[in-house]
This record gives sequence, C-alpha cells and structure tokens, in this order.
Amino acid sequence: MSEERRIQSFCDSGKFAVGTIFCRDVKDIAKWSYFCPVCACDGFCVAGLCTGIFTSTVTSLKAGVLSCRCNPKHRKPFKIVNFEVERILDSEGLTFLGWVEDYSSTKK
Repeated sequence: MSEERRIQSFCDSGKFAVGTIFCRDVKDIAKWSYFCPVCACDGFCVAGLCTGIFTSTVTSLKAGVLSCRCNPKHRKPFKIVNFEVERILDSEGLTFLGWVEDYSSTKK
C-alpha cells in the first residue's frame, strides 16, 4: 500500500483533527508519527514540554486510536503531570514540595 493510501486510511477514521500530518517514524519503521495541531497549541507545547508529535502503530491509526492528548485516556508522562501540579498550586499561591512516592502513569 502506498504511503498516500495509508495516510488516507488514517484520515478515514474521522478521529484526527484537520491539519494532522502523518509520516513514517524515523526510529522505528513499524511505526508512524503524526503532528497533532490541537496538542501543538496547548500549554504543554507552549511551555516547551512537548513538540506535538506522537507515535503509534498502523493498526491503531487506522482504527482512529489517538496517542496524543486529544485522547481522554492518554497517559501523561511525568514532566507533564509535574507541570500541571506546579501550575495549579502556583495559581492557588501554594508551593509544590515534591512527590511522596515515584510517579507512575499507569493506574494501580
């Protein structure tokens, strides 16, 4: 299947924002990367914590599974959670002292 047809199959899922750009991942030929124009404009990208580029498998992309923050089930990496906590506490005039335990993005 040509790259153009594969990209069209991703878009046909109807889940990706207008302006999403897809390309093969440079580190893993079995995966694809995409630029999410929605995530690229959020506070995390503005703060330099993210580029707006996310990686996924062909199967997931064809199914419309978002690996970006547009997905409500997106697992946030430590630096983003830490940023959110510090931002919220700062808005309340409080100071973040640190984590009691190591952070894990998975539910326990």
